[in-house]
Amino acid sequence: MRRFAVAALALPALLVAPALPARADVPDAPACRAQVIPFSPGFTAVVTIDNTTSTPTSGWTIGFTLPAAATVTTVFNGALTRAGDHGTLTPLAWSAVILPGHQMFVGLGGSVTPFAPPESFTLNGLPCPVQ
Repeated sequence: MRRFAVAALALPALLVAPALPARADVPDAPACRAQVIPFSPGFTAVVTIDNTTSTPTSGWTIGFTLPAAATVTTVFNGALTRAGDHGTLTPLAWSAVILPGHQMFVGLGGSVTPFAPPESFTLNGLPCPVQ
């Protein structure tokens, strides 16, 4: 009988124990980084989307600037729209969801004269550092 009494006394202590604080190093949004490979007058730009969250993404939007005179010849893992010197990459049906702990590589290639590769990359409106 003593075992049950001890267990019964310990149970209320577990129910009122404070919750552990959330980990400060776990971001609440996917992370990104951009890499631009220049070979004047051409370029390749790759944005890596890292889903560092604990839930799958449900879509993403990559923004960037690129001179309106630039010719884009290749786009991968996304759909490109352009308006003036602003470009946007959005997911294709199969690339919209990124599982926790996984990555998606999205990008484009092209050329422009005078040479000015894409820059000012964002993921869902937040800046992406360029490596």
